[in-house]
Amino acid sequence: MKKLLAQGVVTLLTLLAINHSLSAQSIVGAWKRTAIITTYSDGKTTDDMAELTKAMPCTADIVYVFEANGNLSMRVPKGCPIPAVLSTWKLNGSTLTTSMKDLTNTDQVSISGNTMTTTHVYSPQDKYVPKGTKSIKIIYKKD
Repeated sequence: MKKLLAQGVVTLLTLLAINHSLSAQSIVGAWKRTAIITTYSDGKTTDDMAELTKAMPCTADIVYVFEANGNLSMRVPKGCPIPAVLSTWKLNGSTLTTSMKDLTNTDQVSISGNTMTTTHVYSPQDKYVPKGTKSIKIIYKKD
C-alpha cells in the first residue's frame, strides 16, 4: 500500500512539474517552424523541412501566432500561395489541441527555452494519415 501511495505521489509531482514547466514557458507568442520530422512505420525518419522549403521557399518564413485568448493565426509572407489559416488552441498539461472547422488535432508539446516541439502520433481516429507514417514532430523557434 505504501509503495502504491508513493508511486501515486511521484506521478502527481511529475504531472505538476510538467504543467508548471509549460506554464512558465508559455506557448503564447510567435513561432517559426524549423523542422518537420516524420517517423515511418518501418522506423525510418526524415526531416521534410528542407524539401518543403526547396519546393516553396516562402514556407520557411511562415510565423504561427498563439494568442493568449486561444486563437491561433498564421503570418504568411506576401506572395506565398499558402492560405493563412485561423484556428483555436487549448493546452491541458502537455497536450495541445488545435481546432479549425471540423478538424481537431491533438499533440504532445514540450518547451525548452526558445524551442517548442509538438509530436503527433497517428491513430485510426485521425481523418488523414499519410501512408506508412507513424508520427510527425514539428520543431519551432520563438520568433
